[in-house]
Formats: sequence, C-alpha cells, structure tokens
Amino acid sequence: MTCFRPALKHIVDLVQDCQVHHCLLDLHGLPDISIEDQVWLTINWLPRILRQYARQVALVLPAAHHYNQMVVEGLLKIGRPFITFEVQFFSDTHAALDWLTNSTEQVDKLEQEWSATQLHHSELGIGERSTV
Repeated sequence: MTCFRPALKHIVDLVQDCQVHHCLLDLHGLPDISIEDQVWLTINWLPRILRQYARQVALVLPAAHHYNQMVVEGLLKIGRPFITFEVQFFSDTHAALDWLTNSTEQVDKLEQEWSATQLHHSELGIGERSTV
C-alpha cells in the first residue's frame, strides 16, 4: 500500500487539471484499507476531491470484498453533505462504463483503448493494470 496515498493524490490532481466530470475508479486488487489510511482519506483526501466538479463517479469493487466497500461507504457518508455528484457501485468495469457513458459504442471504444494500453504496459514490463 506504499503507492496508495501518492496514487490518490495523483487522481485528485488529474481530476482537477483535466476537469474530469465522469470518473471510474477500479478498486480490484486493492488490499484492505488500513485505519491510518482511512483517517488520511477523511482528513486529507476527501476534502480535496469534494472541491472538484465531478458529475458521476463509478466505483468498481469485487463483489466479495465487503470490507473496502464498507470503508468507501463510510467515507461517502461522512462527505454526504458536500457531495454534489452521483456515486454508484459496480462489480465490473463494463457496467460502470455503461452507466458513465450511456453508450455501448463508447464503452466498446474505451475497453479497446484500455486493453491496448495494458498490452503495451505488459510489453514494456510495467506490470498489471493500475487500479488505485
């Protein structure tokens, strides 16, 4: 989890710099979020992300990983008075992309782009798909 906080800081920077309105966060492969990281998320990260102008956030979590889902739901409950965007949970990226784009054609295009990027990364030895 040494990359957890830097990755989340990078997400906030990307959302801000690119003015992201629709966001998919795939949390597959994410280990249990520690108590220390939960406190950091609540105090440092949540206030920064809530100041952004997202409209929709799709969170993809494995169906059997209830712990992190409860952590995320707790964060959403804390931030509820300040959340101005829609949040939905999904167990797969295809359904999340469908909700975000409302376009089968766009979903197919994004999945092809994602697959091509992953193939390129594996050829370079970068590793598996980056989730968060």
